[in-house]
Amino acid sequence: MIIFRIFAIFAALAGAVGGYLRISEQAAYEPSGLAIPGDPYRLAVIIISGVVLLAAIVISVGLVSSARRDSARVFIRPERPVSLVYFASLGAFSLGALFEILGCIGDYSATRLISGILLFFAAVGMIMTAFLMARADFSSDYSMFVLIPTFWAAYYLILHFRAETQNPVMISYIFEISALVFLVLTFFFHAGILFRRRYQRRCFFSAVVCLYLCILCLISDAPGTVSEMANRAGVIEKLGLFSQLFIFLGGALFAGYVLACLLRSHVPSLRETEEKKDAETEAEIN
Repeated sequence: MIIFRIFAIFAALAGAVGGYLRISEQAAYEPSGLAIPGDPYRLAVIIISGVVLLAAIVISVGLVSSARRDSARVFIRPERPVSLVYFASLGAFSLGALFEILGCIGDYSATRLISGILLFFAAVGMIMTAFLMARADFSSDYSMFVLIPTFWAAYYLILHFRAETQNPVMISYIFEISALVFLVLTFFFHAGILFRRRYQRRCFFSAVVCLYLCILCLISDAPGTVSEMANRAGVIEKLGLFSQLFIFLGGALFAGYVLACLLRSHVPSLRETEEKKDAETEAEIN
């Protein structure tokens, strides 16, 4: 498992480096908005992205989970630091929902309002999923709670792509679109694993690329968001600009949580899980 952990850390660091290079690359545009060809920073970001993507494909093929017979167990009762990362992603998504709703007030956008409401319900779904993970109970009665984040992420991807359809410079938004695509895949494969689908390799691949892209977009988009605040008059309009940054932050944290669970050194067996549940039930009765 050590090579997978090293690669996950490498992907996170590569995202930070790529984000810094992309900040420098954003100056290589003409006043009309067209990209100036041959910019070295842009080329470096593309090369780093290609290396991470190809390496993720190769390395994910070799992933063999220690919980192949019951894949959902990799997410049951994670260690406390891993749980903190999960709840940190939940907090980031909750703030993203709040700022998305505030943003719709300034933009008079019904689609952003729907996105904010869906993201709020996605956060509720993540809370319920954490409750189910603590109880080791993934019956089909609770499936909708696990799937709500996937529905929101798909809707937000469509919303973001539609906003960029008039932009002829694909390189200026391809990383944000790609980050949201892999966030959708990470939510989807995570939900599939919870319901005993053997998606470990696919989940690892989508999560590690999502981690890289979300960190890259978080770092590279932050300066533009701060500068855009000067063009907004009201406080609510300014706060609305931060929704996407918190969504990328939540995506990076959630991807990190998924990777930490997939690469756990000890996965509780079914017997250990049942014994712990019985002990907790007996303690509650007493």
